[in-house]
Amino acid sequence: MKNLDRYTSEGRKFIAEEKETARLVERHLQSKNGGASFKLDLASLRDAENFDAYIYKEGEKVGVCEIKSRDYFNREKGTRFTWELFEKFGYLITAAKIDTIREECLLNGINGYIFVNLLNERKIVCIHVCDTKGELLIDYKIRKTKTKYSCNNSKGDTYRDNAFIPIKGNYQVKTFKY
Repeated sequence: MKNLDRYTSEGRKFIAEEKETARLVERHLQSKNGGASFKLDLASLRDAENFDAYIYKEGEKVGVCEIKSRDYFNREKGTRFTWELFEKFGYLITAAKIDTIREECLLNGINGYIFVNLLNERKIVCIHVCDTKGELLIDYKIRKTKTKYSCNNSKGDTYRDNAFIPIKGNYQVKTFKY
């Protein structure tokens, strides 16, 4: 159990950044919805293997989300994650994460999102993945690719099905600065 990312210094850093991203998203949603109360319930987190949080508006479950924070586009090369690279190359996420978001939307009649905090630009990208019927709102391609096993580089690489979501011209993508 102690080798889970949440027990490492790098893992704790990522978790802290994701908690801060959740707080920023809550504040943004409240400002865009006439001050209505929004809560990203990170307490519903089950180790983040499934999804990161449910979204509540005025106490009612309205969404499910995956929360990411990105400092590097390529950790090994030290390439910083920027909006320009995000638009040019799109976003890579484990394909199973999209499947899980979709299942949650279908089961609970809620919307599904991916929130990505571009730490270097103080910008959060909101990708509306599914509607309340579990219908996909985004196009993406799945490829089995080599990626880091986790945020801890020491765990090495793995091959898995990854979804590549185009960003440029995607109407389901919105951003806000903080």
